[in-house]
Amino acid sequence: MARKSGSMICTSECSECIHSNLDVKNITLKFHCDAKDKDYIYGQYVPCEFKELRKDGKTM
Repeated sequence: MARKSGSMICTSECSECIHSNLDVKNITLKFHCDAKDKDYIYGQYVPCEFKELRKDGKTM
């Protein structure tokens, strides 16, 4: 389910999204959003219109 424009989420929610990839280089947890082609630091609040839950219900 896509969120309405302007929604803010915490990147901890990105682990449930089909568009995210977890990057653990340099001890900093980062998520890469494929939909926006941007990296975000874990715990950061970011605008999101693309969050879609993974079908298997698992997190990364």
